[in-house]
Amino acid sequence: MVKFPRAVLGACLVTSLACAAFLIGNHLGPDGMTGRDLLRPRAQVATTSGNGAMESLEGGTGIMASLDGGAKAVARRSAKAADDSQEVVVDGSGAIFEQVYYLLKHSYVDEITDDGKLGHGAAAAMLMSLQDPDSRFLEPAALTELKGEAAGTYHGIGAVTSVRAMQHGDPHKDGYTEYRLTIVAPLPGSPAEQAGVKPGDVITHVNGKWLATYDPVAANAKLLTGAEKDPVLFNKLVAAIQKQVDNAMSLNDAESTITQSSATPLSLTISRPGQASPLEVTVDASQTTTVSPVTSRMLPDGVGYVRISQITSDTPSALASSLSTLGPDLKGLIVDLRSSPGGQLVAAQAVAGILTNQKSLGTVRMKGQKIDNLPVKPQKSLACPIVGLIDGGTANSSELIAAALQADGDRLIGSSTFGDASDVAPVVLRDGSGFTMTIGQLSTASHKVLTQKIRPDIVSPPGATPEDVLTQAVGALSGRVATVPSARS
Repeated sequence: MVKFPRAVLGACLVTSLACAAFLIGNHLGPDGMTGRDLLRPRAQVATTSGNGAMESLEGGTGIMASLDGGAKAVARRSAKAADDSQEVVVDGSGAIFEQVYYLLKHSYVDEITDDGKLGHGAAAAMLMSLQDPDSRFLEPAALTELKGEAAGTYHGIGAVTSVRAMQHGDPHKDGYTEYRLTIVAPLPGSPAEQAGVKPGDVITHVNGKWLATYDPVAANAKLLTGAEKDPVLFNKLVAAIQKQVDNAMSLNDAESTITQSSATPLSLTISRPGQASPLEVTVDASQTTTVSPVTSRMLPDGVGYVRISQITSDTPSALASSLSTLGPDLKGLIVDLRSSPGGQLVAAQAVAGILTNQKSLGTVRMKGQKIDNLPVKPQKSLACPIVGLIDGGTANSSELIAAALQADGDRLIGSSTFGDASDVAPVVLRDGSGFTMTIGQLSTASHKVLTQKIRPDIVSPPGATPEDVLTQAVGALSGRVATVPSARS
């Protein structure tokens, strides 16, 4: 997540195209035959009058049956095109793209008039091949949304998301990878927050459509191979997989849907850690959520409270201004980093300089094992003790700030952070599109990689409300249990 806070960032590695490939390309049927027979019904009669792909595959007259002959025809025509032009380059990895592009332009049956579409598709596939959810291609509209989010303006449900990978089983045998669209932080005052969405929630369905987050064939491999001698059961399993795929939505489409304004409320199915049953949540996506990076107020007993909701270029000045309004006689300060998805590293360095005496925010491991330090220029003027609040929505550069507070001797209260170590940079392309690219891995100044998460000094009890944690923090500062207003900033 979130180097440039985004609800659209968080790349998608499993798309509807991948699902189609799973269904026509994987061997899971009986008799040890490879390739094309996954969707072939286990016929008990000579012919099958099924529908769609199943009938064409079984009959041998559909796509799969024509592949061998078609491939030879394409090869002959491609060779002729190469001979005629003398321009097709066949050596080198980069030349593969040139060759495919040339052959499509000269030999594809229909005229290709939109070169931009080919370029975008190639760029998207190239980034997808990295298998890094944070490196993904962005069409112009998505890039515009990303820029708005970096400035604190969010559309749709108003939540920062990340795609997290989870491995099921042995990847070298019958395992598969699931890519989970995970809520990093519902933003303050957003429709997502109002609907009760929480950090760590995993979106599994949008408007009733399953998110294609894993290969359903691989996920059911044992069942399919176990049913290979039972045509009825095998066909039943295949039909269930086909139904799942037919009702699927790619992760890219899901992220686009939840980050766009919609007059119709969105229905989300959510898997929440610790709860066995999925949750159905309806979210009003018609609003625009504008996030103030810093809000503040005074609590009883001379305790000040600042909430850092996002790390933008405006956050350091907003924090300095908020601290000045709290007055010079603070007895203690609560720095609330809960559901703060992070943001710009340079801004985080400045924030750490205001709140701590640390000389480094951490390090970034870059290409070639190069280590870049993130220096901090300490400007701390506070003489009072500080308590930081963290939770599962505290991510990326906000985690580094929490670690700097902890290294400065200040206590952290709440629950473990998100664990986002990716330093991601956006790249803007000439036609208004762009992409995000992971350029580094973040570690604290004590060389702890953020994927290990930052853990609190004082763990909040299970079921504690945000107000309960705030009361706990005031008590930790004042040495006694204090009652604080329930109103939240």
